[in-house]
Amino acid sequence: MNKKWKEFDHLTEQCYDNMVGTEPDRTCWKSAFELLKEIINEERNKDAGYAPELYQLDDVTDFAHDVQGWLEDYIGELDMCEAWEELLQVCTDVLGLFQWKKEPSEDFKFLKISALGNMGRSEEAVRLSKEWIEKEEDNMLAVTSGVYANMSNRSFEEAERLIKKYISDDTECTDENDVLFIAAGEFYKASGNKEEEKRIEKILEEYDKIVEQELMEWGDDEELPFS
Repeated sequence: MNKKWKEFDHLTEQCYDNMVGTEPDRTCWKSAFELLKEIINEERNKDAGYAPELYQLDDVTDFAHDVQGWLEDYIGELDMCEAWEELLQVCTDVLGLFQWKKEPSEDFKFLKISALGNMGRSEEAVRLSKEWIEKEEDNMLAVTSGVYANMSNRSFEEAERLIKKYISDDTECTDENDVLFIAAGEFYKASGNKEEEKRIEKILEEYDKIVEQELMEWGDDEELPFS
């Protein structure tokens, strides 16, 4: 086992201390990521087939480090802090590190395109989202990335075209397309279409009630450990 995993664990502990506010220095996140890349490259120099998929990093280390969970937390922190340049670099690196044949790469693709749009690199964001949609036309994250990318590029007609292609008057909001409904609400708010904004807002409110009800029913069905 690579001895650098111990250092990685120490850094990720600092990361979670930073997340809860007990560690002010947030550079530990970037340091841990750079170290993770070092470990992967060192292991692949010894074995070219080492962890070709992201989830396999936890498999080969007996889930001792929760690498995938930590990476999700890292990109979540970067998104929340609006650290767009770092988010772009991390997503680009992660997409290049793994093969993505057995698990989806959509979260990293979406956040990469989002970072580009927020950095003012709107044309690049539009291009990447278009390429993604062409490959996965039914992927709602891909479509949603296109809506946001075109909004950032001031291509409002194209953004609305995407929305209307996938959301008609009788389209239901589900856990598969709720991200697109949220994007649609933001689009209509930005474009000043109050009627459509309110319609989408109502649909999202009804969907939230359904989800809340399902969670309550799920909780009621759970047996208490002492029952």
